[in-house]
Amino acid sequence: MKHRLAFIALATVLCCGLLGCSSSKTRDLMGESVSSTYKVKERGVFPYQGEVLRYTARHVKTRAELADAELRVEYAKKTDESREMIRIVAEGKSKPLISFIANIDDRAEVYIDASTWESIYSYKYLNENARERDFHVWFWPHDMRAEVERSYKGNTVKRETYLPQNTMDSVAWVYWIRSEAMEMGKQYTSHTFDGWTINHITLNVAKTEEVWTPLGFYPCHKIEIYRERKDTVPPLGALSGVYVDPETMVDVERYRLGTAWLATDEKRTPVRLSIHTALGEFDLLLKEVTELAK
Repeated sequence: MKHRLAFIALATVLCCGLLGCSSSKTRDLMGESVSSTYKVKERGVFPYQGEVLRYTARHVKTRAELADAELRVEYAKKTDESREMIRIVAEGKSKPLISFIANIDDRAEVYIDASTWESIYSYKYLNENARERDFHVWFWPHDMRAEVERSYKGNTVKRETYLPQNTMDSVAWVYWIRSEAMEMGKQYTSHTFDGWTINHITLNVAKTEEVWTPLGFYPCHKIEIYRERKDTVPPLGALSGVYVDPETMVDVERYRLGTAWLATDEKRTPVRLSIHTALGEFDLLLKEVTELAK
């Protein structure tokens, strides 16, 4: 059963972001950053607002369905300081029959800047067979760091993590990848932070093929996913407010994580994610695409 739990946690990191729990705790979202030379890049209108994607997690050989997952994007809203933010929510819940042996009830949310798409704040609550954890993460891209509060079994641990430039929350990462114009044979790399681990993700665009879903066939880019886990050393200091990337160290060497299929449509819809385990192949398969009411 550990393999099934690991699959769901792993799959949601890649396809729906790291699942966690919703919260209205958004303290210090608009806090001031110290001086730096970081240059904000305006990326324009976030094209995924209102999108709702639903998936089924299943054991491929037996077709047994284990869980349902949902990824939805709310419309931009202005804060009290007239800054526009967008909330993205990911949820995962085991099927009723499966919950007796593998109870998964997770939810996550991340707030991003509507114009730069930068991660601002995320909250995740993971409940897997009554093993409950939650993470608060505040991102400070100008300082290339994040502040984390992690709670487990009544204990709260606080830590500060320095991040490579352009590191994003795992949920927000899905949309950055979808915004890339994928080209056959090319490789794409990026850094994500799931609240505890810095991940260096490499994507290899292998080929184009059609993928069946309950919605019909989707022409897709087949993408091989590799992961390398990293740690960082805090910079020695800033001169005149100039911040540099922290030194990175490899914690876990690069390994093949799975395969994803992104549709070749304009929005590059995530259609399928496949993971191979000792119990066989598991995947997340797209089953529904809808929109939120404005």
